Amino acid sequence: MALAMKASKTGSKAMKAMKVTKVMKKKAMKAKRVAKVAKGRMAKAMVLAGKREKTTGGLKQDNLTKNKNGKVVSKKASAHGKRAFRHIEGWVEAVMAARE
Repeated sequence: MALAMKASKTGSKAMKAMKVTKVMKKKAMKAKRVAKVAKGRMAKAMVLAGKREKTTGGLKQDNLTKNKNGKVVSKKASAHGKRAFRHIEGWVEAVMAARE
């Protein structure tokens, strides 16, 4: 058997009108900073082209050069490689002769 609900003695209060909120002005966004350090696969190429200042390894434009295949490489590393393999022709000839 369900009981009947009692009616409240005091009536419910009327809702107050909501205050209108003021609209605040949005702050203007700051300009994005231009990156100085080049990262990723094309990092050295970007530095050589002048789009970035340096690579993550610290190489600057004057430290870079292109190799014979057109890839941008370190001048120092390129010179070291050339020095290391400058007397290899004799070895190549000896290997070719041994293979015959």
